[in-house]
Amino acid sequence: MKRMIKVAAWLMAASLIFSFILVPAKPASATTYKYEWVSQSGTVSPDGYAHQYTSLKAGDLIPLSLTLINRSGTTIVGKGNLPTIPGYQVPIGVWGVGTQNPQDGSPYFLDTSSFILNNNRFVYYDGANVPDGGYFTLNWTVKLADNLSDGVYDLYYRPVCEYLAWTRQYKNGHTLLGTDSDIFTRFIVGSGISTTYKTYINSVFGFSFQYPANYTVRDNLPKTWVATTGPAQPLEISSSESQKPGLQMYVNPDGWGPIFSDIIYKISPQQGKIVVSERSVVPDDEAQYNDDGKILITTRSDSEKSFGGNDYWFLFGFEEGTKDYEPVFKQILASFRYTIFTYTNQ
Repeated sequence: MKRMIKVAAWLMAASLIFSFILVPAKPASATTYKYEWVSQSGTVSPDGYAHQYTSLKAGDLIPLSLTLINRSGTTIVGKGNLPTIPGYQVPIGVWGVGTQNPQDGSPYFLDTSSFILNNNRFVYYDGANVPDGGYFTLNWTVKLADNLSDGVYDLYYRPVCEYLAWTRQYKNGHTLLGTDSDIFTRFIVGSGISTTYKTYINSVFGFSFQYPANYTVRDNLPKTWVATTGPAQPLEISSSESQKPGLQMYVNPDGWGPIFSDIIYKISPQQGKIVVSERSVVPDDEAQYNDDGKILITTRSDSEKSFGGNDYWFLFGFEEGTKDYEPVFKQILASFRYTIFTYTNQ
């Protein structure tokens, strides 16, 4: 049987605190507001997955920039050249940068001084008019929260044509589906490993990972339909039972049911650890994935190699409405380490 690595994750609670959300002032225009990504600030990570800033400290100021090409078929007009309308916070149709994942959320790891509006807008374009096919750059500065612990924090954002539409990405000659963003900047604070994390070690299967101190690990669960040859390794938060995030880990699963993904990670083994090589979002118009008030992340391997001679499947979930727990799951994956073992499915 060809071995595949299935690492899946349930996300049941979009986390960033929702602030005032700008809503369309009139029915959406026939125009599709599109951009093509050109470049952004930050150093490309060793795995090529992220633009990142390292060796940061709580409270640091970080200048960011994003260069794009206008692919909307219309001219982008600078904020100062657009008419102001009483009752509207900004001119209709001004291009800006807003928070994503969740859309219009307020990232808990940023100080509120990072925003110019509603704790979910960073900057508005106020330069010369940009014709279709023209280049333009947005610059802004964010501040990390003063009490931020060591760890890895991913900030997702996306251009928005205010009061009209979230923009869509144009790439390789095609307009991509959906308006969820794949633009993000990674902040690595201190060592990148939170001091509030504990270490779990499994000597049977030869792996370890770090997890939040307020979670508990149970590795003595009975085998299930999804883990017929290895023990399940669940991580569960110890409080707030109705909204708890939960991570379940299965070693050498032997079959699974249908999984409806909202977000998909591609992962590969590299030097004894898991590397996330790609993060993709299922389009919003695939309603069966996005109408349940929950987010499901599945993680699949882009390699036929297995981790330490075993396969691992993660399920992580949390309910929407409070804190963003996706960084917690990413932290756990980033801390995963394995040793080569010869245990195989029977």
